[in-house]
Amino acid sequence: MRMLSYHDLVEKLKEGQKKLFEMKLQLSGQQLKNYMQIGQLRKEIARIQTIMAEKRSTGDLGAAAQPLKVVTHKEKDDKKEHDTKAKKAEKVKEHTKKEKVKSEKPKEKKEKKSKKAEKVVVKK
Repeated sequence: MRMLSYHDLVEKLKEGQKKLFEMKLQLSGQQLKNYMQIGQLRKEIARIQTIMAEKRSTGDLGAAAQPLKVVTHKEKDDKKEHDTKAKKAEKVKEHTKKEKVKSEKPKEKKEKKSKKAEKVVVKK
């Protein structure tokens, strides 16, 4: 497997991941007879990923192949946390804008009432 090019390894990885997905579906539907194949396939995928990482570190990628960006669960969680914090901050901004608008409206009403009161006083 180490003799394969980086591009071939990427293809093998995609095939393995697709096959693993299908096996998991079969397992959930109780159609998979030899469930130990899942563990074997996961190990094979890990081997492929290890060889790919070695080729990336040595720079032996080949002319057409580009390194894949590996996203860890921590990076995904950090991104989700960042997105939720940004959404919360946006909601707070909207809420404060609404509160400012609400606080300005009663002042205008009070001013109008006081002008009416002045007009009444002036008319007498």
